[in-house]
Amino acid sequence: MITKFLQLSLITLFLFSISSNSQTKRDLLKEIKVFKADLVSNASFDKDFVEVWDAMYIVANEEYNTIARESESRGYIDAALEKDTYREYMTVEIRGKDAPYRVSFKVKQERRTKNTDGSYSNWQSFTSSTLRSYYIRIKTRLYELLNGPIELPEKLQSKIDTYNAKQNKERKKITRGSDY
Repeated sequence: MITKFLQLSLITLFLFSISSNSQTKRDLLKEIKVFKADLVSNASFDKDFVEVWDAMYIVANEEYNTIARESESRGYIDAALEKDTYREYMTVEIRGKDAPYRVSFKVKQERRTKNTDGSYSNWQSFTSSTLRSYYIRIKTRLYELLNGPIELPEKLQSKIDTYNAKQNKERKKITRGSDY
């Protein structure tokens, strides 16, 4: 009786240890996301000032419909996106006098409501709950413009390869371009 219990306990412990070592797709995608966020959040660019400026301009132009002010010599861009009840301003600035340069982003969001009589309320500042992920997205775009596609470290890539080898269906595999 005790040996049966001991055997079942060992089997259960063994199965639990196997399942705890294997990672799910969600865990791996989260690990990829954290790696990319850390990489682009602290990135500095050892490029020419003009190259960094051009990449900044491309990012600002893709994200906003109006470039309000710019100064290539001082290294900043003010961009705006305006609608009836929403407006957003972004300032992108090159930090540092010599390479490697850092790029800072600052976003200001405002909204107002339209009253039933057709008038509008005053503009009120707010911070979107998705602002952090927005910063990561535009910093990733800037990083990739200047340095090319983000390469994952070998350890993380081997985890992905191991996970993919265990999958029977293609749709369950983690693929570059669609998942990360």
